[in-house]
Amino acid sequence: MLAFWVRIAALIFAVMFVGQYLPSVTSSIGGIFTSGAGLDFLLVFVVVGAAMAWLVFCCSVVAVPMLLDQRVDTLTAINTSVQAVRKNLKPLFTWAV
Repeated sequence: MLAFWVRIAALIFAVMFVGQYLPSVTSSIGGIFTSGAGLDFLLVFVVVGAAMAWLVFCCSVVAVPMLLDQRVDTLTAINTSVQAVRKNLKPLFTWAV
């Protein structure tokens, strides 16, 4: 999942700053926080990151303990985890945050 996130982050950066000159790292950080395009980039970056984190949470909140405790296959554990999140959305969302 980390490799996937790195690719997505690079893609977001490339799409948001297409055709622009890329300055040094120190001036890029200042530019991201002070320019309109930079703030749009941060918003998209955070929203996509949160969506990916929620996906991982939904697939693993019950699946990991279930795989350690019972003899089930991975897909059954993930399906059970997703169903548990669907049925208990409010408390599990609170726990995730």
